[in-house]
This record gives sequence, structure tokens and C-alpha cells, in this order.
Amino acid sequence: MKMESVVVALLVGLVMGGGVGAVAKSSCPLPADILPCLCFDDDPLGLVMDCSGVQNEPELAKSFTANFPTPDFYELRIIHDPMNLNQSLHFLKKSTFGEATFQRVNITGTQIITIDGYAFDKSKLTLTVLSLDWNKIEQFSFGSLARYTSLIALHLAHNNLRHIPQLVSPVLKFLDVTGNRPLVIEQEAFAETPLLEQIILSHTSQEKLERGLFTALGQMDVLDFSDNNLKEVQGGVIVTPNASMTVINLSNNEITMVHHDAIVGLASNALLSLAKNEITQLQQLHWQHIFDQLKLPYGLIDLSENPLLCGCEIAWIVLNDDYRNLFTDTTKCVNGEMVIFLDPLMYTTLCRPFV
Repeated sequence: MKMESVVVALLVGLVMGGGVGAVAKSSCPLPADILPCLCFDDDPLGLVMDCSGVQNEPELAKSFTANFPTPDFYELRIIHDPMNLNQSLHFLKKSTFGEATFQRVNITGTQIITIDGYAFDKSKLTLTVLSLDWNKIEQFSFGSLARYTSLIALHLAHNNLRHIPQLVSPVLKFLDVTGNRPLVIEQEAFAETPLLEQIILSHTSQEKLERGLFTALGQMDVLDFSDNNLKEVQGGVIVTPNASMTVINLSNNEITMVHHDAIVGLASNALLSLAKNEITQLQQLHWQHIFDQLKLPYGLIDLSENPLLCGCEIAWIVLNDDYRNLFTDTTKCVNGEMVIFLDPLMYTTLCRPFV
């Protein structure tokens, strides 16, 4: 073969194959074979199957019987309008997705009530994010989590779940069950999820927190119990083994009392929000340990929209600049005066028995 022919052949190979030793890029199935699903390449992430056009499970399952050049997808999307009650996708079977695997699943706004515990089992080694918000899910196979060795984020907000049993996952970091109510959380729910960093339990009709619920979570960062029905925070209910929590949101409850050692594990730069509650008194016995965990300039306590009494009983706060300046500028006494601007000299003069 002449040298010119060799060079031309090599150039053609480079153009067609993407380079010496290049691996052929994964491609989508034929469009007609997967309708009403659509497939596209979200470069550089990978292939995406968008099945938002499906009406029911048989139609969805049929799309996954097509001839797939590769079964490996980056993402599955099924996005419906939750107000459209004519959609009849009510369940997912073990066989619904055939041999397909996904790294991310986003199924939102559907009428799905039940999901077989093995529906995503082909993805048990690849799935990192499972997002199932705003559906009608009544039961979820929490027992299957242990099989998913890469799943770091589980979104189940605004479904119809009633129970969180003990979860077992060596990798899960994020759990959101906002808006499932009333939701019962077992006392050992998080005992076997050592890497959990964020738990969102907002708007789940919680009336009481169980002691020791978070004691196994050495990397706990964000805890959201906002918009519930809590009336007291008892001792030992929000306790982590390390000072790792940077956000605790207990706003918009009915809390009147926070007891001694109710909150242990705050990072020095944490934000503790108890806004929109019914707290009137900040007793030194119960609150000082919370203040001692936080440090200026980043530690903050938000008690805005509470009927705080600012008499001599809070002299222990006002006369300590570090304590007083931990409050947000929205935290006010019942008379409207900002706590951070209370006059220490007046408290020294008028509150001698308390100083």
C-alpha cells in the first residue's frame, strides 16, 4: 500500500472513530420505537430518556422493550402536571423499565400510588439521585435502600406516605419527606444511615420528637422541622455525636419551651431558627448551653415573631455581649424592641438580684 493511502485511511479512522483507540459513543434507540418517550444526549452527562408523554404503565413499559444500543442512561424523566387527573400512570412494576439503568430518576407530578420494590433494581449500582416529589405514593419500599450502593439523595416530598421505618443505607446523605402528613417516624429510623447530612421533615404534622433520633449521625448538617405542630423541644431530642449541625429550622411551630440539652451538636457557625413560635422566656438553665455552642460572627439565633419577655430574667443574655449579639436583628421583644439593642447599663442598674 502506498504511503498516501495509509495516511488517508488513518485520517478517515480518526474522523469516524474520534481518535486512535476511541470508544464509540452511546446512542439512542430509534425514535419511533420508544414513542411517546424521547431520547437525547445531554452531553457530557449522557443519555436522557424523557417519558413525560406517557399516559399509563403499559405504554411506559412498551417503550422500554425497544432495541436499545445501550441500556445505560444518565437520567429518566417523567414530569406530569399534578393537577391533571386524567393521567393514569398509577404504578410501576418490577418489569416496567426492562434492562435499562439510570444514574438519576426524576418522576414528578404523576398519579403514581405504588412502586414495586424492584422497579429500579437494574440501577441498584448506578442510581445516585431518586426524586419522586409531588406524586401520590402511599407506600415506598424503604427496605430496598440497602441494595442501592450509590444512592446519596432520596426525594419523596409531597406524597401520601404515613410511616418512616428504620432505614438502612451506608451511603445516603439527603432525605426529603416534606409534606407527607401525618408522618410517623420510628425512633430507630436513622440508626443505620451513618452518612446522612440533611433531613427535611417540614410540614409532616410532627407533634413530638423522640429522644435519640439523631445520635448515630456524626455528619449531620441540616435538619428542618419547620411548619409542624411541636409544642416543646424536650431534652436529648436533637443530639448528634459531633458539632456538625449548621442549620436547624424549627420555625413556624407552636413551641413554648426548649429544655436543657434539647439541642446538642451545633457547629459554632450554625443558624438556629425558632422563628414564629410561642416562646416567651429564655431561662438560663435551659438555654445557656445552646448559646455556648455558637460563636460570633457567624453563629445566629432567630427568635423573630415570638412573644419574648425582656425583663430581668434575660439579664444573663443582655449583659453578655457575645450572647446578645448572637440574635438576628429581626428578633424582638414583645414590645417591639430589638434584643441586640437592649441597654446593658439599664439591666445592670435595674436587675441587681439577677446579675
